[in-house]
Amino acid sequence: MVFSELNPSSLKGGKHYFTRVRTDKAGPVADAHWGAGCEMGLGTTVNCTQLIESPTYGHSCNETRRYGPSSFIYAQPVFGASQYEFRIFNTGEGYDETYVRNTYILELNGFANPLLDGFSYQVQVRARVSDTWGSYCGTCSVTIDNQQQMNEHLVQAAGEVTLWPNPARDGQVYLNIDGIEAATQQITVDVKDIYGQQVYGQA
Repeated sequence: MVFSELNPSSLKGGKHYFTRVRTDKAGPVADAHWGAGCEMGLGTTVNCTQLIESPTYGHSCNETRRYGPSSFIYAQPVFGASQYEFRIFNTGEGYDETYVRNTYILELNGFANPLLDGFSYQVQVRARVSDTWGSYCGTCSVTIDNQQQMNEHLVQAAGEVTLWPNPARDGQVYLNIDGIEAATQQITVDVKDIYGQQVYGQA
């Protein structure tokens, strides 16, 4: 049995479970007797994460970003994580805020305490798996430059893109793009993995 094939909310880290097994070796499994049981527990170790460092898709560590709509930073995804906490701080400015999201992507926009143009901020990320938060494991710098141009693909695709299921199963995913206008004559979709390798493309 592979734990990742179960409903993610069905087993919790740090808890003990009683487990029994039966098979169809002697006939239909529904008529089989359960074997002797045993107690098992799941650990609560959560893998480290931080902003993506590789110079491919999602690279956010030690980078320059705008503060505003469609400006993002990306953390390294953690398997099984349901939430990510981004800590952004600048000791000299007295800025120290945390932002919790259900995805490893944080949009640098709409903060109650906005990031200031021309300032550099330190960013740490940790993930939550089941009911357990991991630790902050690394620090990256993000400099705010509001004169920076938006990426071409963000200018051309102003709508919201949704991809599901996540994680993908059986190699099949669904893609939905909102906000496409009638004047749009050609749409090109390139899907890349977290390492920047293209896994699908269609025009």
